[in-house]
Amino acid sequence: KSRADMLGVKLVIKGELPAKKEQRILFSQAVRECVTNCVRHAGGTELYIAFQSEGGRQILTITNNGALPRGEIAEGGGLSALRRLTEKGGGSMTVRSRPEFSLTIALPDGECEA
Repeated sequence: KSRADMLGVKLVIKGELPAKKEQRILFSQAVRECVTNCVRHAGGTELYIAFQSEGGRQILTITNNGALPRGEIAEGGGLSALRRLTEKGGGSMTVRSRPEFSLTIALPDGECEA
């Protein structure tokens, strides 16, 4: 939240962070990365964050109100690091460019090493 405030990005949050500390930490890292990318790459001012529990997984989905990506999103240092942490924790990460930018991370409800 402090990073978003510092960059002038409003967080619009639906749902709540998961109870497990490791999941909360990883999801918080994802939000922080997306706040930065929202401003830097999309010129956005709002980040839409949805937390949900489904089928034994904790799912985070992030979109923004910035400009649509011009093409496929190439994972740089921040997203690549996030992918490594997600997969280390037994989860999956999907980055989409169309119809709008979205980042989805799904973590198992079991133990997570993130």
